[in-house]
Amino acid sequence: LTATAAPGGITGNPVTFTATGVAGSAGRLAMFTQPPGTAQSGVGISPPPVVQLQDNLGNPVATSGVGITASIASGPGGTLSGGTIALTDVNGRATFGPSNLIITGPTGSYTLQFNGASLTGVTSSAISLTAGSAARVFVTAQPATAQSGVAFTTAPAVQVQDAAGNPVAGAGRSVIVSLLSGSGTLTGTLTQSTNASGVATFPGLVLTGTIGPRTLLFSSASIASDTTSAITLTPGTATALEYVQQPTTVVAGQVISPSPTVRVRDGAG
Repeated sequence: LTATAAPGGITGNPVTFTATGVAGSAGRLAMFTQPPGTAQSGVGISPPPVVQLQDNLGNPVATSGVGITASIASGPGGTLSGGTIALTDVNGRATFGPSNLIITGPTGSYTLQFNGASLTGVTSSAISLTAGSAARVFVTAQPATAQSGVAFTTAPAVQVQDAAGNPVAGAGRSVIVSLLSGSGTLTGTLTQSTNASGVATFPGLVLTGTIGPRTLLFSSASIASDTTSAITLTPGTATALEYVQQPTTVVAGQVISPSPTVRVRDGAG
């Protein structure tokens, strides 16, 4: 900087002096490291996002110990968990990791918001959330009724899902079906493998037993199982006759009394 007096003949005119400009007080946050473009539901975000303290002119502010909070700014739903609060280091940077922030929810596009007391917050770039690890099987198709001894007209099917209910693709996972409640037997192919979409379908299953409600259990190793709602078992196809009432003594030439009565039954009685 220089200071100059207008009149001439002044010794040492102009005078020059210097000063070092330093950052002002912290007034806002800026992204130092953006989160990755993709993340899995229920899995820590890696590499972790980092935010920087700045003054209102955008100069980095090297102040440690300032608490910064992360939250979901936008997305189709879900929750943010893990280390949602981080302190700035000696460089004024708050690192949310490693792998501490976890978005759990429906797949789709999310952004994160970072805020601190008396600071203007900052929003991250978009994160595309994909399905997490397989956590359960979920019944997606089931019959409401079935005939005893007759294959289901609606083949039961299950979908492998993550903890948030997102479909998890992947062929070759073994799923087993069994009779959970009600008497009788369940026959057919009781073990099926998932297709590339993570769906296992059970065609040709047959419930045989007395009429009434039944539920089926679908299970797969290392993940949670699921059950159908009640399936009403109705009589199957006719296979036999039985006497309900038969005469004991018959007089020749007269009407039989009491009248013979028979009942049609299916294979399970």
